[in-house]
Amino acid sequence: MARQLDLRVHFQSADADRGKWRSNLVLDIDHIVEWICGTDGGVQFVVAPATLVFHDVTDLRISVDFGDGGHRQTINELSIAQIVKEPIEIPPNPGAGPYFAWAIELNWPQGGEIAFGATGFSQSLRAAPAALE
Repeated sequence: MARQLDLRVHFQSADADRGKWRSNLVLDIDHIVEWICGTDGGVQFVVAPATLVFHDVTDLRISVDFGDGGHRQTINELSIAQIVKEPIEIPPNPGAGPYFAWAIELNWPQGGEIAFGATGFSQSLRAAPAALE
């Protein structure tokens, strides 16, 4: 059975007591490093576990609805369809540099979205890429 690409969400909140003023949104993802298109029309993926961190996050909105299955619908992994980035004309902290509105649109559950503002992101691979079985 093929393994599902998945996404896990973590929050790094500001902590005034420790002098930390940045809020980050941390996503543990299966990052597709390479798409391999077969002659039969099939596709295989080379993936690596990665940590994707969005910096200076504001106005976080998470919309995820797995439906109403009469209390029989389980929670499954989230799956990213695409990430959209648009510049914001007036950043929340003038002089802090460029700021963007981000929308992470989900394949699963359908219609799901994670939306927020952030200065940017960083990504690091946690292991070597490997073919998805």
